Amino acid sequence: MSLASLRKEWSRAVATQRLSSQNDILPEDAVGFARFAGIELEAWQKAVLRSDHKAKILLCGRRTGKSTLAAVTALYRALTTPGFNTIFVAPSLDQAQIPYLMAISMYRALGRPVPAISERRTGLELSNGSELRAMAAVDRSKRGFSADLLCVDEASRIEDAAYYGALLPSITRSTGHVMLMSTPYLNEGFFAETWYAQDDEWERTFLTSEDCEYFQKHPERLEMVKSKVPEWFYRQEYLCEFLADELSIFNPDDVARAARAGEDLETIQFEEDTW
Repeated sequence: MSLASLRKEWSRAVATQRLSSQNDILPEDAVGFARFAGIELEAWQKAVLRSDHKAKILLCGRRTGKSTLAAVTALYRALTTPGFNTIFVAPSLDQAQIPYLMAISMYRALGRPVPAISERRTGLELSNGSELRAMAAVDRSKRGFSADLLCVDEASRIEDAAYYGALLPSITRSTGHVMLMSTPYLNEGFFAETWYAQDDEWERTFLTSEDCEYFQKHPERLEMVKSKVPEWFYRQEYLCEFLADELSIFNPDDVARAARAGEDLETIQFEEDTW
């Protein structure tokens, strides 16, 4: 064993010993952990966190809290389960970094309860052996990685070849957990097929933006969004409707421009909040 490996094993042993005392402080479940970190979850998020199902697919509208849910899940497991590895994946690295950076922010706000060996914008390695990584679905370097939790954001936009060829195999050896999260896109591909499959292999969660507790308290904010985007875009992205047949009548360039316009809404400022 190399000197570097020995140092890593020593750090992991020290961290595990420290973790036993930290576990006396950290809540015993992920819902309590989120509250401990200052995050107020909605009822649907609590239900998903409390479920021990290994395969979860979330068809949820924009700004409903999918990324927050993934961040809480990953960080709680990383802190309380030594050697637990999470990979956040999305069509682009910027998208994959959203839940990852949320997890990093929580980690820092909690005072880094388990020391970090390495802390970067795309990866966190803890001294207890746990890791969190953010990767783009097109990144070929992710082949060979093993994950205990695979969080796939904007899953409906990821090609089948990337999912079946590189992402899904990452949890095969560890028989790990997978969480597919997305708004609808095309009524085909692995995400749509998984959603519509008549089986008990996956736990399915459906939530439109209008059903989100936050927007029920602030409906005017969705009304503002609705006034700025095409009707089909609102139905797809906020009401979670698969509109493949209807979208086929539009010019692909027009659809792409509308999608980019919708992306700009991600940074609309609502008083003290960013949505």
